[in-house]
Amino acid sequence: MVTLFMNPLSPTIETAFKVFPPMKIEFYLCFLLIFVNFTNARTLLHPASVNDTKSDDTLIADFPLDGNGMDQSHAQNNAVLTGPTGTTNRFGEKNKALEFSGDDYLSVTDDSKLNVESGVSISAWINPESQDDNVEKFWWDRMWIVGKNRDITSGYHLAISENFELQGLALGEHNSSFTKFKLPAETGDKWNHCLLTYDQYSGSVLYFNGNKVDESPAVGRVVCHNEKEGFSIGRHSMFNLYHFHGKIDDVKIFNYALDESEAISIYHTESKEPPHTRVPDLKVPDGFVDYQAMLEEARAKEDRLREKLSQKNESTSLLEQSVALLNDDKMKLEQSILSLSLEIKYCGEDKTANSLKLEKLTKERKASEDKTYALKESIGQIQINIQEATQSKQEQLTVQKDLNDNLMEKEKMLATAHLPSWHYLPDYGWLWTSPEYYPLVYSSQKEGWLYYEQGTAEPWAYYDYNKGQWEEWFSPVPLFSIDN
Repeated sequence: MVTLFMNPLSPTIETAFKVFPPMKIEFYLCFLLIFVNFTNARTLLHPASVNDTKSDDTLIADFPLDGNGMDQSHAQNNAVLTGPTGTTNRFGEKNKALEFSGDDYLSVTDDSKLNVESGVSISAWINPESQDDNVEKFWWDRMWIVGKNRDITSGYHLAISENFELQGLALGEHNSSFTKFKLPAETGDKWNHCLLTYDQYSGSVLYFNGNKVDESPAVGRVVCHNEKEGFSIGRHSMFNLYHFHGKIDDVKIFNYALDESEAISIYHTESKEPPHTRVPDLKVPDGFVDYQAMLEEARAKEDRLREKLSQKNESTSLLEQSVALLNDDKMKLEQSILSLSLEIKYCGEDKTANSLKLEKLTKERKASEDKTYALKESIGQIQINIQEATQSKQEQLTVQKDLNDNLMEKEKMLATAHLPSWHYLPDYGWLWTSPEYYPLVYSSQKEGWLYYEQGTAEPWAYYDYNKGQWEEWFSPVPLFSIDN
């Protein structure tokens, strides 16, 4: 402990005092108590490894601040309010944000589930009171937005300095990763989005209104301690200092470092208000056509026609086989008739021939001629049947082509608008939008609003406002465009 404080060049302490300027002597005494056996405590109190994979568990705190401190994440880190009151949010909705003045703050009694290790992201909407440049500012005028851990050598923090500078701080094993950005003068009394990300390998990035404004190197794993009321919104937990003056809304903590696209997407998504009060009429209009049923009916018709064509082909094939057999028989009979005719001729020329034999041959020839005639009749009729079957087949092929064109049209209808502004997608139901609302989309199946991330390809990225999370949708074609 003595070595720690006697060495002003200790990297963690040196950086800490840059962020936290010297205070009164009694504050130093309190610091001594905080840092007792700090070096050993850092090792012993290092939290267990956090699962930083991108899953539903990555959002470890979600405070909408709708007039209360309820945490909507799976962790249920509900905060206790001390003083702040409900106020209007950035969309003008009443009691959808909290206003802080004086000594107001929120705190989480048990902050162990807010410990992180490999990375962290802090997202918050702030509306700080405007600053008077003519009034001298002191270190105690700084304002804390969000902070984890009481001491200045652990946790993660987002704050505004006395010089109206947005500051992000992640305390690691080797030092602190410190980012900063001088807030524009017009920031005061206006809603703005701030976000800090930190990764143990790539360091920290600070964003302001969707823009990257500063970066800082990595300092190893984040050091977090389990403390009572160690996590606060609107103040720094240490000695109940640095109270925020203004409004705060939608505070989120992730247990990993959001990448740049995710960080920017949060700003753009949360900047745009879904038109809650202007939900389109979901009643199906009169004369509505069920295109899904039409598609299924068209497919069924095509299947039935295909079966009929198969039967026609089979029947025609049998008829053609019959004609071939009858032609064989006809050829044999014609050969028999020719042979009998020759015998009758020779018999007539032969004076010694028996008249009975001649009569017998004549009868046989007559019978063969009758059979041949009958075969010709049968063959003629079968050929007519074949012609009719061929014509019917051709007609059915034409019908099949029309049905196939109709089927393709119905399938196309399911990928384009059925009614003005309405689209249908299997597995997702009916969706509505209009040029006025796009890229906001209303889902009748979800009974809520979605936000389409323009420029995404399959899978299409949609933000579900009801669930408060992004979804990947799979569709062969884009559902909507600026012109559709």
